Amino acid sequence: MCRDGRDQPLVVAHGGFSGLFPSSSYNAYALAVLTSVPDVIMWCDVQLTKDSIGIYFPNLNLDNSSTIATRFADMENTYNVNGVVVKGYFPIDFTLADLDRVFFMTLYKSLQFVDNGLFAVDGVLSDNPITPSAAFAKPLIISYEGASGDYPGCTDLAYQKAVSDGADVIDCPVQITSEGIPVCLGSVNLLDTTTVAQSGFTNLTSSIPNLRSGPGIFTFSLTWGEIRSLKHISEFANSVIIGKESVFPRTGGFLVDQTEVVAKLHAFKLPVYVQLFDNEFASQPWDLFLDPYVEINSYVNGADVDGVITYYPATASKYRTEAPLPVLEDADVAQGPIPPSAKPSPPSGNDWTATPAGFTVWSTAGFTLELLFLLWLLGQLLLEGRQASNTLQNAMPYS
Repeated sequence: MCRDGRDQPLVVAHGGFSGLFPSSSYNAYALAVLTSVPDVIMWCDVQLTKDSIGIYFPNLNLDNSSTIATRFADMENTYNVNGVVVKGYFPIDFTLADLDRVFFMTLYKSLQFVDNGLFAVDGVLSDNPITPSAAFAKPLIISYEGASGDYPGCTDLAYQKAVSDGADVIDCPVQITSEGIPVCLGSVNLLDTTTVAQSGFTNLTSSIPNLRSGPGIFTFSLTWGEIRSLKHISEFANSVIIGKESVFPRTGGFLVDQTEVVAKLHAFKLPVYVQLFDNEFASQPWDLFLDPYVEINSYVNGADVDGVITYYPATASKYRTEAPLPVLEDADVAQGPIPPSAKPSPPSGNDWTATPAGFTVWSTAGFTLELLFLLWLLGQLLLEGRQASNTLQNAMPYS
């Protein structure tokens, strides 16, 4: 509970959706409104130009995130800024017309929501507001053979790590011993996951084509005591799961559709758990910004799944804001809560250089055209990414 009585912290879009579009640009603010919580707050850094017009720009030095040095190479200046001599390109030396000729580059930063159980922050400041906006969802987190991305699957260490990482359900692939005892083990063939090949049980090797190809030493050929002598295994549980592409098919690194599998299973009152989620950026589609948190949110809020099965329970736990990173202490909180926000007056035009009177995306006259342009631009980015992916695949030599 926040100190001002709200159930959850505010989401503050730092310069709009500045992880994708130039910070403080119109498109960055527009996309932040479309993808964030309804009461998202737009963070605007205001600078004054030579002709006394306020503009939204993240830095006092324009050289930090624009191409102004290539456009006005001879207009570099030096000022004393808070007692420090700073050399660069400053808004006070340029008119608004000058700055309209400058290209502003995309910035990328990342901040995480923090709640250590003793206090909650009043808001989060993010260049990618879609991530903290999704952080308040509460999907069920299911481990895959414990924290098998950190330790060998189905071991005590893997399950203990999954519990400490915040997993809700500790999964367990169930195999049966010779005396009918269910045990946790990733494969029915002990050759896959244990040191049985170096044990005295190699005489139990057999081939069962209907079960799997090749020889194996199977769990139902050994007693529980004999299997325990190979490795430690925790108690069992069970769950029903489907693969990620059963929900969102993908090709060439891009999502192509959403199936009705989840809805059909829900119609039969069946919970749906999806596997397998990873931290590696290459495992996420381009459509999801190569962000594991956005990917989880797409399945939880977009597809309405009941839980995610992951190699890294800590990532899913942080998505739910259960685990702090970094950990803050009471003494670290130096400022009071953010004051209540008031709806600002709309600007006179639809340009991103609106004055500090406020930025209200929905009230600008040209919003419809800007939104259409934004959607077209996103489509072009996705198309170029798909074409680049196809070109790379065609260029690769065949082995």
